[in-house]
Amino acid sequence: MTRSSLWVLVLAVSTLAAPARAQSVSETTPDAEDPRAQTASSAGSHQGDRLARLFDFVEQQVGQFTAPVDGFGVRFGGIASGSDLAAGPMWQRSALDGALRLRTSAAASVFRDYDVEAGVAIPELRSHRVSLNAGASMRHLARERFYGLGMSTSATNQVMFELDRSEAHLAASVVAASWLSISGRGGWVDMSVADGDYARAASISTRFDRRSAPGLGAPATFAVLSASAVVDWRDIPGNPRNGGRLQVSLDRHSDQSVNQYSFSSAALDVEQHFSWWRGQRVLSLRGRAAASTPDTGNDVPFYLQPTLGGNRMLRGFATDRFRDRSLVWAQAEYGWDLWPFLGAVLFYEGGAVAGEPAAFSFKDLKRDYGIGFRFGSARTIAVRTDVAFGSGEGTRIAMRFNHAF
Repeated sequence: MTRSSLWVLVLAVSTLAAPARAQSVSETTPDAEDPRAQTASSAGSHQGDRLARLFDFVEQQVGQFTAPVDGFGVRFGGIASGSDLAAGPMWQRSALDGALRLRTSAAASVFRDYDVEAGVAIPELRSHRVSLNAGASMRHLARERFYGLGMSTSATNQVMFELDRSEAHLAASVVAASWLSISGRGGWVDMSVADGDYARAASISTRFDRRSAPGLGAPATFAVLSASAVVDWRDIPGNPRNGGRLQVSLDRHSDQSVNQYSFSSAALDVEQHFSWWRGQRVLSLRGRAAASTPDTGNDVPFYLQPTLGGNRMLRGFATDRFRDRSLVWAQAEYGWDLWPFLGAVLFYEGGAVAGEPAAFSFKDLKRDYGIGFRFGSARTIAVRTDVAFGSGEGTRIAMRFNHAF
């Protein structure tokens, strides 16, 4: 561990230790609707109430500004996991007494990532249980990372590529029960890869070819069909403390251009949350398994293969550090409240990729652990910061505007 990493850990632990004594007293106070708003004394309670009102006011105002019912607003992020901070305009309008909703938005980053999208939705059919939407988008990612396929790649072998994606789709979703939703989607996707223009890393074509990076140099058009089912019994989806979620996804990519990259894929996501001590202690478990199977004589393009690394899975590694046709990953996270609207977590995770599920080996698992902080309300996480150690590839610090789950 480097000296700078040690200072980060010492600072984090010191911060955690300070409020622990005050919190232990607050646990004797009566229950409240939001346990995190409880404090050690009546003066602290008044302060917590003021913080609650202030946070709710800011949340409402920002929500109205960034997601207006009708009119213009500002879009933040939403381009891709691992991309740089992006922003841009958005517009949406409801028509026919809310039966029809139109939207469009654009976002760009200082490093030339951009995304433009537009769509129309019918959000409430059959007693608000069925929704339909159609849309189109264009996305350019200027600094995508590639290290090779499998778990034996080296961090020093990083190369860069640019990825362009254009899509048109039609989708439908059905709320079959309060805990069950089913969705389907169909459309066309055009994708192409080019050398990355980044002075600190080599371009992908200098070290890889179509054999070592399937799909390189071959723009492809796919007909895509996908379906998913979600069973959700979490208490608060934006910031769960109890319950869980299970999602099964199936996708089919049919190569319509070069007839070399048709494949099917399946993924399973599961998470479970347990809380105690009036909801102020939470244990969260999550796992993911995914596999892509190419048609006979075909392969899976490297840019559509599952990846590990980044701000959600294996946070101790760079974004998309490992990729291959199959993936397994699991994480445990223990969280506790420090002050109203501020919590801390400890996490441990491990995962691996392989060419096929039968090729997974326990010795190939990569692991990391770390500490993080969460700022938000009972309903949502507004900001999270994670510090990850133990990867063998340095300490990584990430700040995101969403939940880790």
